[in-house]
Amino acid sequence: MRILSCNIRKSDADDGPNAWSHRKRLCAAVLKGRDPDIICFQEMRYEQYQDIKAAFPEHRFYGMTKTATCSHPIN
Repeated sequence: MRILSCNIRKSDADDGPNAWSHRKRLCAAVLKGRDPDIICFQEMRYEQYQDIKAAFPEHRFYGMTKTATCSHPIN
Protein backbone atom coordinates (compact mmCIF):
# COMPACT_ATOMS: atom_id res chain seq x y z
CA MET A 1 0.00 0.00 0.00
CA ARG A 2 1.31 3.45 -0.95
CA ILE A 3 0.40 6.36 1.33
CA LEU A 4 1.32 9.85 0.15
CA SER A 5 1.29 13.02 2.22
CA CYS A 6 1.07 16.28 0.28
CA ASN A 7 1.10 19.89 1.45
CA ILE A 8 -0.84 21.28 -1.47
CA ARG A 9 -0.53 24.95 -0.37
CA LYS A 10 -3.76 26.86 -0.11
CA SER A 11 -5.22 28.29 -3.28
CA ASP A 12 -5.94 31.75 -1.91
CA ALA A 13 -2.25 32.61 -1.42
CA ASP A 14 -0.88 35.45 -3.56
CA ASP A 15 1.60 33.24 -5.41
CA GLY A 16 1.74 34.95 -8.81
CA PRO A 17 3.09 32.42 -11.34
CA ASN A 18 2.88 29.69 -8.69
CA ALA A 19 -0.83 30.28 -8.04
CA TRP A 20 -3.07 27.22 -7.88
CA SER A 21 -4.52 27.93 -11.33
CA HIS A 22 -1.00 27.55 -12.77
CA ARG A 23 0.08 24.50 -10.75
CA LYS A 24 -3.04 22.33 -10.41
CA ARG A 25 -2.31 20.21 -13.51
CA LEU A 26 1.30 19.67 -12.45
CA CYS A 27 0.17 18.76 -8.94
CA ALA A 28 -2.27 16.15 -10.25
CA ALA A 29 0.37 14.74 -12.61
CA VAL A 30 2.93 14.40 -9.81
CA LEU A 31 0.39 12.72 -7.54
CA LYS A 32 -0.66 10.29 -10.28
CA GLY A 33 2.98 9.53 -11.03
CA ARG A 34 3.44 8.30 -7.47
CA ASP A 35 0.52 5.89 -7.91
CA PRO A 36 -0.80 6.28 -4.35
CA ASP A 37 -3.51 4.21 -2.71
CA ILE A 38 -4.12 6.89 -0.07
CA ILE A 39 -3.33 10.60 -0.30
CA CYS A 40 -3.32 12.88 2.75
CA PHE A 41 -3.47 16.63 2.06
CA GLN A 42 -2.66 19.69 4.11
CA GLU A 43 -3.78 23.28 3.37
CA MET A 44 -6.38 22.17 0.82
CA ARG A 45 -9.19 24.59 0.06
CA TYR A 46 -12.56 23.63 -1.46
CA GLU A 47 -11.55 24.73 -4.96
CA GLN A 48 -8.49 22.48 -4.77
CA TYR A 49 -10.56 19.61 -3.43
CA GLN A 50 -12.85 19.90 -6.47
CA ASP A 51 -9.90 19.97 -8.89
CA ILE A 52 -8.12 17.00 -7.30
CA LYS A 53 -11.34 15.03 -7.00
CA ALA A 54 -11.94 15.52 -10.73
CA ALA A 55 -8.38 14.36 -11.47
CA PHE A 56 -8.83 11.17 -9.41
CA PRO A 57 -12.31 9.83 -10.26
CA GLU A 58 -11.27 6.31 -9.22
CA HIS A 59 -10.61 7.42 -5.62
CA ARG A 60 -12.97 8.06 -2.72
CA PHE A 61 -12.55 11.24 -0.70
CA TYR A 62 -12.91 11.86 3.02
CA GLY A 63 -12.11 15.03 4.92
CA MET A 64 -12.45 17.12 8.02
CA THR A 65 -13.14 20.84 8.11
CA LYS A 66 -12.97 23.59 10.70
CA THR A 67 -16.38 25.01 9.77
CA ALA A 68 -19.66 23.73 8.48
CA THR A 69 -19.01 25.53 5.17
CA CYS A 70 -16.25 23.07 4.28
CA SER A 71 -14.12 25.96 3.05
CA HIS A 72 -11.35 25.67 5.64
CA PRO A 73 -10.08 22.11 6.11
CA ILE A 74 -8.29 20.94 9.21
CA ASN A 75 -4.61 20.42 8.52
